Amino acid sequence: KCTDMVKVKYPNVNINVVTIINNFFGRNITVSGLITGTDLNDQLKDLDLGQRLLLPCSMIRDGSDVFLDDMTIGQLEEKLNTKITLIDSSGKDLVDVILNPDLERENKRRQKYEQTDSSNSR
Repeated sequence: KCTDMVKVKYPNVNINVVTIINNFFGRNITVSGLITGTDLNDQLKDLDLGQRLLLPCSMIRDGSDVFLDDMTIGQLEEKLNTKITLIDSSGKDLVDVILNPDLERENKRRQKYEQTDSSNSR
């Protein structure tokens, strides 16, 4: 696991990974892009979240700071009383954010994938 490798090299870095159960769409749904702000709040509100919460950018709608249930990043930060940083899904981005916590970052957004029209292909 990526976080275990970081802990070996940097033993003073504390990382907690929390599994979120998708109550909104159903417990069998396990993709991060379908996790809602409500599920995050309900399952994280009683935990010590440390300095900040790192979330994959796939959890928010494209081009916005809004989860699928219309809760905003700002609303969730307020409810959880912690800063949220959105990260790309790559391990490199995760490690960069963990090792450089004071580095100001622009919140990432889910990449928009363009579909090509295959109707003209032969």
